[in-house]
Amino acid sequence: MNTSAKFLMIQQLELLKELNENQLNQLAANCSFQNLKKEVKIFQAGQPITSVYILLKGSIKVGLETEPGKSIIKQLVHEGEIFGENILTKNDHRNDYAQTLSDAQVLTIPKSIFESLLFENTAFCSTIVTHIMNQLNFLEQRISEFVYVKAQKRIERFLKRMALSKGIKIGMDELLVKHSLSHSDIAFLTDTSRQTVSRVLGELKRANIIHFSARKPHKILVRNVAMLA
Repeated sequence: MNTSAKFLMIQQLELLKELNENQLNQLAANCSFQNLKKEVKIFQAGQPITSVYILLKGSIKVGLETEPGKSIIKQLVHEGEIFGENILTKNDHRNDYAQTLSDAQVLTIPKSIFESLLFENTAFCSTIVTHIMNQLNFLEQRISEFVYVKAQKRIERFLKRMALSKGIKIGMDELLVKHSLSHSDIAFLTDTSRQTVSRVLGELKRANIIHFSARKPHKILVRNVAMLA
């Protein structure tokens, strides 16, 4: 893809709206696009931090491996969002990993280019800092819910947040959520167990609060958001 085509694509990204034309041209000349299949690792723990990423299509999870075969999901990345942005720390190597949950397209920005844009453009820097603070607030909320909120309500709140932030409105009140998550992924994100997730989702379906089918397990129709915790 030539620089002009890349410029036109990145110009549409809300996250980069504070960059001026020269900065967008600089970014277009140095960034690259990756088309990735499902379950591909974009980076892994222990690798040098060389790039920052913006998700253009699909969905991605960022997590920490606690032991071989087991991990904790820190973040779900949706289209238009940045990840791998922890270049602002003193670490030279990553302590987490990023993996596609579906086929995805990713914009890769070299670390040096991203840093220069932050230092040159205070408005863009403010946008990125706000994003990081939102992620920290989300993690703080997860910790608080783990201590004070029962498992069922944690799962319901997670569904409600997904529906309100990423749901597609169907009809008057229903919201369709396309999530690409397994029950184990939801369990990690809500600090519950896979069995609890399956039970709660089944109960919500029988109560006609949500609907999903075995044929399309990665789509949940939330019939009534107000009924979720």
